[in-house]
Amino acid sequence: MGLDLGNIELNQNDGFFEAGLDVSPALFQLIKKVMIGVADELRYVRAVNKLNAINDMYKVDKLTALRMMEE
Repeated sequence: MGLDLGNIELNQNDGFFEAGLDVSPALFQLIKKVMIGVADELRYVRAVNKLNAINDMYKVDKLTALRMMEE
């Protein structure tokens, strides 16, 4: 995953801990792939939600649809 656990640093400060890890470029590539995947999924979900909203605008009950067909 790009983590080098040989050089871990942990410091205690007033009320919080500070941690540091060495990372390689491979970790940043993995983070990039995950973020792109999440963005693609969000775009897909938004598109599906828009389509559902459009479909909901045009839904009518069966009786109304039959009357519309008779006209």
